[in-house]
Amino acid sequence: MLAHPNSGGPDALFWPGRHAHLRALDYSQPMNVGAVLRYYLRPAAKRAKLPLRIRFDDLRDTYASLTFAAGLKPHGVSRWMGHASVSPTGGIYARLYPSDYSDDIARFEAFIAEA
Repeated sequence: MLAHPNSGGPDALFWPGRHAHLRALDYSQPMNVGAVLRYYLRPAAKRAKLPLRIRFDDLRDTYASLTFAAGLKPHGVSRWMGHASVSPTGGIYARLYPSDYSDDIARFEAFIAEA
């Protein structure tokens, strides 16, 4: 298991980088997107028989779409993705999965009935 050596540190880099010419992960180095694509994501996509032109945005899109499908709140997902507003998050990703609003409607109706 890979554990972050600076977990909880406010200045800790989220993803590990690599030293030049080495593939060993190093949390003191910034992530090199090109190297991650070349050495990790594309080989994994090839083994999984997925398209080789995978991009980081594809991973972001999948993450956001799945969080909405799991029922997470748009405001929280928006903040986690670094969006300043909930509008792009909801407008782009939330539409990809159908929503069941019956629980929300029941909660609102119960609130109104109490008022």
